[in-house]
Amino acid sequence: FHAELAPADAVELAQQQQQQNGGELRYEHETATGAEAIAQAGAVAVLAAEENRGKVPFFAGIDDCRFKRIVEPGDVLTLICEFTRVRGPIAKGEGRALVGDELAAQAFLTVFVGE
Repeated sequence: FHAELAPADAVELAQQQQQQNGGELRYEHETATGAEAIAQAGAVAVLAAEENRGKVPFFAGIDDCRFKRIVEPGDVLTLICEFTRVRGPIAKGEGRALVGDELAAQAFLTVFVGE
């Protein structure tokens, strides 16, 4: 889905897409840089869980961020986020940014979900 969506629409589409892709969220973004876009997609991915509906995600950290390719103006990033560990309000997972089939950036995310 695309970044122009209203937040409620984005969350609903994220939930549908996670169900279709076995829990993996794919998000296309045309403007943000790799690390920023991965963090934004991670926040949306956390909100796609039914138990987090109506809550507020807070980006808590990024680790082991690696940039593999320069992202040029006009490139379309495909973002893939998958949370592998969720304990209470803290979720940890991995995000990847691709341009076409080429890896542009990857990082491990930590997101806190607040009321």
